[in-house]
Amino acid sequence: MKLVMQAATLAKALQSVAGVVAKRANIPILLNVHIECAGTGLVLTARNMDQQAQVTLAEGVVVALAGTVTSEAHVLLSIATRLPGGADVCLELVGAKLVLTSGRTRCELKTLPHDDWQMLEGPDETRVAGEVAFAAAALAEALTLVSHAMARDQTRPYISGVALECEGDEAFGPAGLVHVVATDGHRMAIAELPGEVWFKPVIIPHDAVAEIIKLCGAGADVSLSFWGKETPSLLALAAGEACYTTKLVDGAYPDWRRVVPTAFDAHVTFAPAVMIDALGLIAAPSDEKTPSVSVSYTGEGIGLRTNEPAAQASTLIAGECELSPGHTAVTSCVDARYFADALKALGKHPAAISLCDGPSPWLIISPDGKYRQVIMPVVSRVPAIEKMEDAA
Repeated sequence: MKLVMQAATLAKALQSVAGVVAKRANIPILLNVHIECAGTGLVLTARNMDQQAQVTLAEGVVVALAGTVTSEAHVLLSIATRLPGGADVCLELVGAKLVLTSGRTRCELKTLPHDDWQMLEGPDETRVAGEVAFAAAALAEALTLVSHAMARDQTRPYISGVALECEGDEAFGPAGLVHVVATDGHRMAIAELPGEVWFKPVIIPHDAVAEIIKLCGAGADVSLSFWGKETPSLLALAAGEACYTTKLVDGAYPDWRRVVPTAFDAHVTFAPAVMIDALGLIAAPSDEKTPSVSVSYTGEGIGLRTNEPAAQASTLIAGECELSPGHTAVTSCVDARYFADALKALGKHPAAISLCDGPSPWLIISPDGKYRQVIMPVVSRVPAIEKMEDAA
């Protein structure tokens, strides 16, 4: 095997597949990238036990001798990214070594026989639904908006990922909307993805979400295919020259619609950046790992106070507050980190919050209504801010 290509091309191709390769693995072959070159170009494939990424390069690769080999993915990527981008790189299989040469640089890399490599079991004729096309930017944005709310542990695997659920049903057809949902049990983020499609609800594993977001930069459109016998168990994504396959989480996602509040005592609008700075200020004196804040909304503005009797801080920020009849103020306590994460997802757009007085869920809504986040309150441990001057 022998081929020549530019270092920048090799580095970019390796970066698109190396994300699925573990830093450590009990099976040595899974630390490697599968390199296959023929007269039509180069194919790089990497995988773990649940995911597989593949990129095909038909241009910019000169194949002098066809062949197949596997070599350590992260070692090869580390070398390729350190070479000058415009430099030519030659990869040649010499005996049991993969020799990389570029100018005066020569590296001999360990290999394993490609016969030991097994591709992840791919789709077959048991496809559940046809291909679904989304704009890459829209899919990446929806996943990015909700990914911070995913559960990170495997205690409850059915929420350790992002759910895709179509509006509509199989009998009456799609309603032109796909809900993208993530929750860790304390907060829940919901984004809307336009698309005249229908497929059974699926749960994308949390490790796969980051890879899909990264691959969405490969083209203007991406296609998703869901495969399985009775319920989808495999997701195949195609974006430009890249292909990605992942197993889906086995299980049913919780009925998230039951958690979204519908009755409120106050509707508040403010600038997210100002609130994020205020949350950082209020949380600074706290010794707790996850500090919480007491927030009071009145007709005069928004008052924040540390929800910790031993370390107190308070401040005021501007905001518009519409209270329901019979209320002069609404006070509730929330995790400062969760609140800040929700606001960061909104960017520079004004934030709108709807909530009830006391221990009731908050509903944060983007201006266009396409992004919502529900945050569960925490127990208040300090007196409510009765007057705005008390926080001054």
